Amino acid sequence: MYRPDPGDVGRGPVIVEDDEAHLGEDPTKRSGPRGAAIAIAVVLALVAVISVDVIAREPSPTRSPPARSEPAGAGTLVYLARDHGRARLWVVDLLAGVAGPGPMVPGRIAELVDVSGASSGWVGVERRTDRRKVAVSVLRSVAPDTEAVALGHGDLVAWGPGGASLVFARNGRRAAAGCAPVRISLVTVLTEKTEWALDDPGFCGPVLSLSRSAAATYFTAASGDRLSVYLTGSVGVPHLIFDGVGVISARPPSAFLLTPEPLTSRGDPSTGTGTLLGWKGIGGPVTVGDGKDVLVIERILAWTADGGRVALVGTLGARKGVFVLDAGSGSGLRVPRFVMPADPGLDATFDAAGRLYLSAEGRLSVARDESLVRLPLPAGAPAPSGPIVWIP
Repeated sequence: MYRPDPGDVGRGPVIVEDDEAHLGEDPTKRSGPRGAAIAIAVVLALVAVISVDVIAREPSPTRSPPARSEPAGAGTLVYLARDHGRARLWVVDLLAGVAGPGPMVPGRIAELVDVSGASSGWVGVERRTDRRKVAVSVLRSVAPDTEAVALGHGDLVAWGPGGASLVFARNGRRAAAGCAPVRISLVTVLTEKTEWALDDPGFCGPVLSLSRSAAATYFTAASGDRLSVYLTGSVGVPHLIFDGVGVISARPPSAFLLTPEPLTSRGDPSTGTGTLLGWKGIGGPVTVGDGKDVLVIERILAWTADGGRVALVGTLGARKGVFVLDAGSGSGLRVPRFVMPADPGLDATFDAAGRLYLSAEGRLSVARDESLVRLPLPAGAPAPSGPIVWIP
C-alpha cells in the first residue's frame, strides 16, 4: 500500500479523473459497473480476532522470443513498462521464457494486484490521483486490448485474500470538535456489488490503516495520539479489538505488523520507534529486530498468500533496504533477512511457492537462498519501470 523511498547506506547484492463520492451516500448507487501492557493487550486481541474472523488502443508490439536462462518457476509475471512513451503492462511466462504486451494503462500506477480469487487471469490496478486518493480498477484479462473496469476510490484501499474483495476507506473533513466522519465500503470484485463495511455516522475517524480478510475488515483509528484497532464484519458495526497499538500491515487473521506509535495519514509509523509482530494462536507479540536495533518499516512490498512471510522496505540500524520477515508464529526476537538496498522505483511480489521476485533499476530478479539471480528479459521486452505482480 505504501510506495517508494530512495537510497541506502552501502550497496548489497547487485544483480481519469476521480468520480468523487461524498460521505454518507449509498455506495450501491453508482453510475455503472466499474482493490508489557501492550503485549498482553495484543495477545488478548489476537485471540479475539480468531473467534470473530471466520485506455486508448494502438498497434501492439509483437511477442518476444524465449529468453535462455535457468527455470524461474511457473506462472506469469506482469510488470509496468514504458512502451513508445505510453504506460503498458508486459506479461512474462516464466515457464516458457517468453514475453508479450499486455493492456495499456493510465499514468501514476502505484500497485498491481493478483485478483485471481475473483477470476483467473484478472489483475487489479491502483493509481494515485491528483486529490491524493487511490483509484482502483480491474483488468479482466492481460490481453493487449483489455480495458480497465473502475471499482471505486478512497483515501485508503485494502484487498481481501486473492483479490476477491476490496475495501475503501474515505475520511471526511474534521469537525470543530476534532472528529472526522469516516465510511468504509466493501466491493465484491467479481460482481462489482458494493455495500457498507462501516456504516456508523457516530464513529470518530480518521482511519489511518486498513486491512481485509475473507470475512472482516480491520482498521486503525486514533483518538489524539492513542491508537485503537477495530474489526467490522457483515453488520457494518465497529468492534474494538485492541487498544494502544495500530496495524501497519496485515494478512489477517494470520499475521499482523503492529506499532505502539502514532501513524501518518498514509498508515506509516510517524517516528520510527519499532515494530511488533503478532499472529493468531498462542504466544506473541514479539519484537522485530536484531537484538541491538529494532526494525523500522517504511513500506510494505508484498505478503505471501498464506501470510507466512512479508517483504518490506525498512531500516535496521545502519542498514536500509529490502528485508524479508518470517511472519509465522513463534517466540523470541524475530530477525528480518536483508535482501538488497532499496531503489526508488522498486517493487516485489511472491509466487505461490513463496519465491520473491523484484523489479528494480530496470531489471527483474528472483531471490534464491542468500543471493539475487537476475532474470534476463526476452528479446524485445522493455525494461520494467514500476510495479510488478505474479499471477497464476
